[in-house]
Amino acid sequence: MATLNFHVRHEVTPDRVWNVLTAIGNGDEIEHVTQFDRQLSRLRQLGLLTPKGEAKLTENGHEILRIGSRRLEVVWDLLHFLHFVRWQPSSPTEDTMFFTYFEYCNLLYSKREVDLTAQREMLAAEMTSRVTSSPYFADELSKLAKGAVSLSVNSLAGVEHWLEKLTPESILNKKFALRHYCSPELLLMALGYVTVTTDSQLEIEQPLSEDRREMLCSICLIDESALDQMLDWLFPEYPDWVQPGTRTGTYGRFIRVMQLPSLKDLLR
Repeated sequence: MATLNFHVRHEVTPDRVWNVLTAIGNGDEIEHVTQFDRQLSRLRQLGLLTPKGEAKLTENGHEILRIGSRRLEVVWDLLHFLHFVRWQPSSPTEDTMFFTYFEYCNLLYSKREVDLTAQREMLAAEMTSRVTSSPYFADELSKLAKGAVSLSVNSLAGVEHWLEKLTPESILNKKFALRHYCSPELLLMALGYVTVTTDSQLEIEQPLSEDRREMLCSICLIDESALDQMLDWLFPEYPDWVQPGTRTGTYGRFIRVMQLPSLKDLLR
């Protein structure tokens, strides 16, 4: 039976992860970083370091460093994105801590605004319910004792660290609220993810249906009312990757994703 771990370590933080990544990229020591071994493990999980042996930057690791040298605030958006999309329904019992990250972001998105301090226990209970009621883990969880899975407030903090780092922030003074914009780079990567997830064809106009809009906004943690303006900003920035559609209709506006984006395409 797969060992399911839904706990997101709260001692793994954006700044510590970045310090380890930059040190490895520069050939420096990493032992001075607090709990460097756990930061190292997260970077491997995110595909930014080689999975085994000596820690070396992968292609994506090099790209994140390059992007950070130009606009560090975009790195926090992209690290959030890599956390959000890591868990995959096709391999549900792998990377299960990222299911917690994914679901907690969706939970916060659904609430739009929430006082994290006042609602801490309620959020932990609701997240535990989302995990234990998910059909993806039913077989494995049925073999465990009742109550064996319980998401702690520390697991929620392990996600919130990354949301506090976003620009503009989605968590300020322990209060969560949807944002009114995000970087074009995050929205472009989110469009690529939604295109794959919904089996949409490249170079073909696709409607921005309600479901697709919600997926984009939950990844970017932006208010749905901001999405159209964000798209209008995105098109001239990355015209080789995404273009406005020529039609509107029942579903509203259409867009055309020309090619799937990757980190190497950003901020060139």
